Amino acid sequence: MKSFSELDSNQKCIELLRWSGVLPEALLSGVVASSVAVQLLYLAAAGRLIASLATQFSMGATFVIVGALSAPRLRSATAIAMSILWSILAGISHVVLPESPGFWNWIDASMAAAAGAGSAITICCRESRKSPAQLD
Repeated sequence: MKSFSELDSNQKCIELLRWSGVLPEALLSGVVASSVAVQLLYLAAAGRLIASLATQFSMGATFVIVGALSAPRLRSATAIAMSILWSILAGISHVVLPESPGFWNWIDASMAAAAGAGSAITICCRESRKSPAQLD
């Protein structure tokens, strides 16, 4: 794959459009995955730990995987960046923003961070197995 500076103006425009879609695609897919998990758990009447595990893992993993795979190049670096971003967002939303974060807030933040990190590791391992001709 050519470096960005070697692309013509039309190809650069297409690549910039693809990069601009990475974060919205990841967020939307994470919300959809979490919504599906919530509906399934509602039907199963699962406990709080199972519900937290399913929703936080599905949303975090989907966010990182979709974001990294939709990136036009540098998928491993994108996966790591998405994982860090997801961990920060989870910490803010579950621990910093609530007035008195309790045990479950910390569990939710931890599960979300673990899902993001695990997904980033998966993407990095997947990308490292590619031959040089297949790399971005």
